[in-house]
Formats: sequence, structure tokens, C-alpha cells
Amino acid sequence: MPTIIGWSRPVWVRRINGAGSTLLRGEAVVEAGGGTVVRATHANTGAKHVLGVMAEDVANGVSGVVYLFGDVRVRVTALPAVGDRMFLSATAGLMAATLGSTDPVVEVGTVTSTAMYTPESPLVTCFVHKMPRTG
Repeated sequence: MPTIIGWSRPVWVRRINGAGSTLLRGEAVVEAGGGTVVRATHANTGAKHVLGVMAEDVANGVSGVVYLFGDVRVRVTALPAVGDRMFLSATAGLMAATLGSTDPVVEVGTVTSTAMYTPESPLVTCFVHKMPRTG
């Protein structure tokens, strides 16, 4: 019998988009100082973690909700399977079910549903736990 993770109400904070362009719902972000966030990349995750995942599309310079923990929709590079662990991909802000060769390895969460996925809107539900992981 499969393990059921269960529904978890997201924990969130409000931050200002400092990326220079619109941050999209489901993109992983990191703190950039002064209450701002930018897309998470391998280059800016020195602590081997992300702050969280954008809850909504947020224009540059505008405040928006960042989910820190819980069942949320994340933006992916390709359709994963339920139960797959999700990692920060080589593409800024996106997650992938496969480990890339770029350091550091940053685990973001575990896929709980792929029902909402379409190629035009590549979002899956993921239990975000942001647990740091060493390569």
C-alpha cells in the first residue's frame, strides 16, 4: 500500500520580487536581501536550500506570497511521477525529478499529484520541505 502524505496547508511569507522580471507561480526563489526574492539558481543557493515557491505570478518590484512549506504547485522541466523527489534544475526557478551534474544538489520536495500538469502550464503538486541535501 502506498504511503499517503496527506494535505498540508502551506506556510507562507510575503516578499518583494527583485528579479527584474515577473516571477511565475511555482518558481523556486531565494532571499536576495532587503525583503526581496529572486529565482533560485545553482549559483545563488550557497546554503543548499531555497526560501520557497511563488504562490502567484508577481510583477517586478511588487510584493507577493512565497510558500515555505506544505502542498503547493511547483513549476517543472518535465512531467515527473507521484512520489518523485524534486530538485532545483539547471533552469532558474524550475524543478526536476532528476539530479543534474551542477552543484549544489538542492532538494525542494516530493511530488504528490500530477493531475494539473499540461505542457502549456507545467505545474505539479509537491509537498515542499526544502530540506538541505549535500551532493
